Amino acid sequence: MFRGMPQDRPIATRNRWQGRLRAGLVLVTFLAITVPAQAQQFGVYTKVFAIDGKSESVVARSLTIFHAGKVYDYLDGVEEVTIHDPVRKQITIIDTGRRITTDLTHDELRRFLALAEDQLKTRLSSSAGGNSSPQATELLQFQLAPRFSSKVRDNQKGLSLTSPRFRYAVDWTTADSDGTLQAYLDYADTAAMLNSVLHPHAFLPGPRLELNRELRQAGKLPVVVRLSVSTEPPLELRVEHQWNWKHTTKDRDQINHWEQLLRSNSLRKLTFPEFQRDTLTGTSTTRR
Repeated sequence: MFRGMPQDRPIATRNRWQGRLRAGLVLVTFLAITVPAQAQQFGVYTKVFAIDGKSESVVARSLTIFHAGKVYDYLDGVEEVTIHDPVRKQITIIDTGRRITTDLTHDELRRFLALAEDQLKTRLSSSAGGNSSPQATELLQFQLAPRFSSKVRDNQKGLSLTSPRFRYAVDWTTADSDGTLQAYLDYADTAAMLNSVLHPHAFLPGPRLELNRELRQAGKLPVVVRLSVSTEPPLELRVEHQWNWKHTTKDRDQINHWEQLLRSNSLRKLTFPEFQRDTLTGTSTTRR
């Protein structure tokens, strides 16, 4: 699962891709995880490809493990793991490279998301004064109130969502249970919202939440997601999900490592705004 996508400027480095992509391709109902969803034990390995004409390159990889009611989402290459505990309504982010961590409650996430939406509305007010092109203004407005035309395609093998500026094409599969479907899409919602507040230049979560809503209604999990956004320059991505219905020994070892890391005294605890500033600058003065 990947959190977010760039909103108004091209991405210059691989790390900036990784920080902004996690959820654009991966609703607000994540606050109500049920007991059956908590019991699900599975994982998904995700690769994101950036497409430029006829060439494409891998720009991000992640491993998301659902275990014992929690979700462990590891972003390869930037050494960041996000742990979502829906029972406690808490999100924990660990930057293992810089040895820093932060916590964020669901209520705090909603407040930060409201601030991000207010900032976008302010930009729209400036756009009305002639500071942005009509195309850029339309894209900003779409993030606040996305509307797609949806169509099941390829003999029930996938879904297309189209709009003038955002387009999704999804190849899907049937989940092994309703609990799996709910657990995955609930976390996909959370990841989309989290990216929007953690990375200021990511898109707001609205378009991705609409896609997740369609997947819920169809009872399907994504296998391949293709996204095209009419920006300048254009954005075209392909996301591949590989589903694993049993944990491996490596999965369990990683979970134990992350949990032990949280219990240790080796991490410096930051507030979420501090963690956000540290993420944007890429440096830390709080290392131990």
